[in-house]
Amino acid sequence: MIVVTLLASFFGAVYETVIVGLRSVGSANTREDLRMQLARTLDRFTREVRMARNVNVALDQQFQFDADFNNDGLSTGNEVAINYQVSGTNLNRSQGGGSPVAVIRNLSISIPLDFNYYEQGSTAESATCDSTSSCGSTCCRSEVRVVVITATVTNGNETISMSSSAFLGNM
Repeated sequence: MIVVTLLASFFGAVYETVIVGLRSVGSANTREDLRMQLARTLDRFTREVRMARNVNVALDQQFQFDADFNNDGLSTGNEVAINYQVSGTNLNRSQGGGSPVAVIRNLSISIPLDFNYYEQGSTAESATCDSTSSCGSTCCRSEVRVVVITATVTNGNETISMSSSAFLGNM
């Protein structure tokens, strides 16, 4: 009877150790998936912004620009309008007026994705640039040189935050 009780205690402890280990592995995999999704999106955003030819909209949760994909540096009409916009808890990307596609899902509600803009003088601007903005106390779209994107993504108990800076190369 004593041997059976000791074996049951031993196997119970081993079982708990294995369960804790499996939960840790699952949590680490979820965290890595979130990190990779966010890193890929920020990398793509940075590459596309480097091809920016013209900033159309520069708002707190939307950034739209014309990208010079053939990299000729000229306004030849070959530019493609790229739009990144927060919608609900997703960051959507659309190209050339097409349907938006979610590139990041489950953005944290408490710390959402945010765009910040820096002008030529490297001073941070409030994110209030749109087609009606004029140069003055608000951000002037023609002067935007750097865009900083900050995002926090959550999935269950896992939260990942990242930030990336993109210099507008063709402006």
